[in-house]
Amino acid sequence: RTAPASPAVRPPNASRRPIRVLALLICIYGIYAFQKHHIFDYLFLKSQFVFFDMSQPLVQFFAEYLGMMGLWVCIAYYLSKWLPKGNKKKK
Repeated sequence: RTAPASPAVRPPNASRRPIRVLALLICIYGIYAFQKHHIFDYLFLKSQFVFFDMSQPLVQFFAEYLGMMGLWVCIAYYLSKWLPKGNKKKK
């Protein structure tokens, strides 16, 4: 008899590929939105105000800002995977 599958078993890479492609597309759109709205100028105090385009549809506004948030979520996720853990116990 074979042992039952553990709930911690990861799905094969083929089933995770569409999710990674979607995350990549969100990141690309987030980079585009950052550049379009000149957010880097605001972050580095080259500009004191961020002006919003009031003629922009609400759906497009939310899509751009969700893209920017998704970009930072992906950056934080992969940094947490690649950076060494500092809480290892020494024996």
